[in-house]
Amino acid sequence: MFRLALKGALARRLRLALTAVSIVIGVGFVAGTLVLTDTLNATVDQIFGNASKGVSVVVRGQQAFQGSSDNGPTDERALVPESALATVRSVGGVSQAVGDAGGYAQLVYNGKAVVNGGAPNMGTAWVGEGPLSSLHLVKGAAPTAADDVVVDDQSAAKFSIPVGATSRSSSPARRCGDT
Repeated sequence: MFRLALKGALARRLRLALTAVSIVIGVGFVAGTLVLTDTLNATVDQIFGNASKGVSVVVRGQQAFQGSSDNGPTDERALVPESALATVRSVGGVSQAVGDAGGYAQLVYNGKAVVNGGAPNMGTAWVGEGPLSSLHLVKGAAPTAADDVVVDDQSAAKFSIPVGATSRSSSPARRCGDT
C-alpha cells in the first residue's frame, strides 16, 4: 500500500511539489500573523503598563458622556477638582499624589500638524520628573509657564523642532493657542 502511494506521488511530482509549497506558505502566513499579533499586543501592554508604573490608585472624574464604541472617544471625563488632591494626600499610607490631565492634543509647527503614523496625538500635563511621571526630559528644561510644552524626541527630530521653538496647539479643553 505504501509503495503504491509513493509510486503515485512520484508520478505526479509537480502536483506533489505545489501541494507541499502551498502548505508551507499557508503555515508561514498563519505563524506570521500569530507572531505579529502577539508582538503588537505585548507592545501595547508595555506602553500602557509603563505609563501607570508605580501607581496604585487613580481618582477620575465623572464620565461626561457616553461615546460610541466604533467612532470617537468613549471615555471623556470631567476634571477632578483641585481639592480632591489634598484629600487624597491626607489619606494614611499615601506616599505621593499628583494631579494629572491628559487626552487628545494636536501640535502644529510651521503650519504642519505634528503626527506620527496613525496613532492618536496625545497630550498630558507635566507633573515633573519622578516615579509618577511617564515623561522624562532628554533636552531642554521642564515647562514653567502654562503655555510651555514638551515634545517627544521622535517628533522633534522628524519635524525639526528645536528647543525653544514657537508652535500652536489644540486640545478639546483649549483651542488653537500659541505655545
